[in-house]
Amino acid sequence: MAESQIPVDLFNPGQVMACLGLLEAAEILIGGAEGGFDWSDGMTARFRLRAAGPTDPVREILRFLAEAEVVALIPQGPAFDASAWTEKQEAFPLEQWKAHWELEVEFVSHEMLPFGIPDRSDVLPALLRTKQACLTVDHWGDRTRRDAFKLWAGGGGIKGVKGGKPGARILRDCLEAARGPLQEKLDAIAADPFAFATPLSSGFRVDWRRDYIPLEIGFSPNEHSSMTMRGHPLVEVLAVIGLQHARPERLERLAYRYGVADGLLPPLLARAAFGAAELPLPMRRFRMRLGWPGQEGQARCIVDVVEENWR
Repeated sequence: MAESQIPVDLFNPGQVMACLGLLEAAEILIGGAEGGFDWSDGMTARFRLRAAGPTDPVREILRFLAEAEVVALIPQGPAFDASAWTEKQEAFPLEQWKAHWELEVEFVSHEMLPFGIPDRSDVLPALLRTKQACLTVDHWGDRTRRDAFKLWAGGGGIKGVKGGKPGARILRDCLEAARGPLQEKLDAIAADPFAFATPLSSGFRVDWRRDYIPLEIGFSPNEHSSMTMRGHPLVEVLAVIGLQHARPERLERLAYRYGVADGLLPPLLARAAFGAAELPLPMRRFRMRLGWPGQEGQARCIVDVVEENWR
């Protein structure tokens, strides 16, 4: 087995979610994965990832992301009617949606979709796929009892069609921003993937280093359309992979709790720890507060994080 260790800011929820994403990806792509956090030096916390095989698991996952294409899954068959996506229940050509978002799509039986037939176009499942492997990303359409923890609200949609920018398109934008640097400097980025930053036009709002809450005073990026904010695309991509099977504990609409555990854990226990479950392990728990960067009821972003306890 091989092990990776990378720096992580435990007060950045997106980075903690991205650690879970590394664990989930390692389990699928490599097998035998275990992950956990180490804050023993009192200064810089680190995430440890161990997986079967002789090579650095973080490096292998980043290599996969550098090669993966993004494909949106669209249901087909008599049970699916695309007019359900429109505000007036009118016929809607899927080719128009595909062309507008410049996305690769794959038509599948609606029984293959993890949460049934989507009622909006922005929550379609996405695949990250290479010739050797694939990962499904679809937490944003989850209809189980779990909170979907969908912070982004897509803009720039097609008039009359419910749902803005699809999660698959945001995923593609983030991957495209990271693909070139990953191919050129894979080893350097693998040593500290959450520090990698680049101009990023959109994201899932899981990393607060890119987002902001307007205060109605001073400088606002919204007033400068020629400017692109710098973001951390690997955090964005890995975080939504991490949210596939783990969610923070919802306290109220704008407040959540998450946890981290010391030591190497299998994915099942790491997911429970992130959801702030009581485990017989050394744990730390954090509360994050969210806010509205724009119109209330649409997108949310993380405003601040405080630690609740340490045992």
